[in-house]
Amino acid sequence: MERIARLCEEVRAYAGSAERTGLVIELRALKVGKRRCTSIRDLVRKYKLYGDGLFYLPVGHWPSRETAIELDNVKWIGITEAFSRPHRAKDDVPAEVVCDELS
Repeated sequence: MERIARLCEEVRAYAGSAERTGLVIELRALKVGKRRCTSIRDLVRKYKLYGDGLFYLPVGHWPSRETAIELDNVKWIGITEAFSRPHRAKDDVPAEVVCDELS
C-alpha cells in the first residue's frame, strides 16, 4: 500500500479565529491524526470538536487574500444540547381544516 505525502500549511486556531503560521510541512501517512483537515469546512468542524490549537490544511485550500478567518460564525449545537431543549408543541389543527386545504 502506498503512503500519502501531502504538503500542508500549519494553521493556528485561537479564540474563534484561524491564521496561517507560515510553516509548510509534508505529512506522510495514511492518517496523520485528528488535527489534519481536508478543507475549510473540515477545519471549522474540527475546531468545534477539539478547540484551540494547531491544525494542518492542504496547501491551496486557504482562501486567497485572507490573513485570518472566523471559525465561530457557524451556528450549530451539539446533540446533547438539542435533546435537552424543550420540544415545540404541534399546532392543534382540526382534521376537517386539513382535509379542506388538501382538496
